[in-house]
Amino acid sequence: MPKRLPIADILTGLARSMGTAVRYWLHYTLVALAWLGVVPLTACRIYRCLFTGSVSSVLTLPLDMLSTDNLVSDIFHGCFVVTCTLSAFISLVWLREQILHGGGPDWLDQDVQHEHEPPGNFGLLNQGNGQVPVQPPHDDAAAAPPIEEVNDNAAEVIDDPLHHEVAPVPANPNIPEGWLVD
Repeated sequence: MPKRLPIADILTGLARSMGTAVRYWLHYTLVALAWLGVVPLTACRIYRCLFTGSVSSVLTLPLDMLSTDNLVSDIFHGCFVVTCTLSAFISLVWLREQILHGGGPDWLDQDVQHEHEPPGNFGLLNQGNGQVPVQPPHDDAAAAPPIEEVNDNAAEVIDDPLHHEVAPVPANPNIPEGWLVD
């Protein structure tokens, strides 16, 4: 091991470190300029072009992209457009994942006709779990039983274990056959 380092090696290492720092600085500056300048400006001008309602705005879009009129305000409006678009996209992806993994909300299953319920029953058997019964409309008011009579019988049906229904789990196309054990 030498007692001291040659000056050429020190200068070479310093120049290499400075080159790396300049490269990173240039890269991050261009990324920031693109996301905080070019993307919002493009989004705002395309948004304005699409929602003006004239064909001439579509034809002059390439020239409008290079225009320096209202540059700062267009960038701010474009940041708003990009933020709203990304938020909507992320929210919809999140909602899709919630529905796929946790099942849909209960209000989506209201129109499902269960096989042990007669047609037109509209969930009268589900009164025991806090749901409000809905009486189907009838032409003859005397033929329709009042809700009170149905309330007395609903508790008996719900307590019977043979009438309990388990909702089927929807098939997930991402899980191959044979991975689930029944």
